[in-house]
Amino acid sequence: MIQAIAEALIYLATVVAIVGGIVFFACVLSLVLRERHERRAFLNDCRRENAARRAGRTLESKPAPLGRVESPVPYPNAARALRRHA
Repeated sequence: MIQAIAEALIYLATVVAIVGGIVFFACVLSLVLRERHERRAFLNDCRRENAARRAGRTLESKPAPLGRVESPVPYPNAARALRRHA
């Protein structure tokens, strides 16, 4: 009788350990995949921001309306970057 109870408890402990191991593995795997997804999204955002910065605009800026009238330029033969700061 006591031996049957001991065997049942050992069997139950084995099943609980196996199920717990599977759950632990699934949690670790989901955390790793989530971290990888977040890192990839962060790097994509950084690439997009850097490309926008290199192009001379920010992601928050709105495109200029068509037919925009610019102010008169004091130095018409100067480079565009210089005219903007003149």
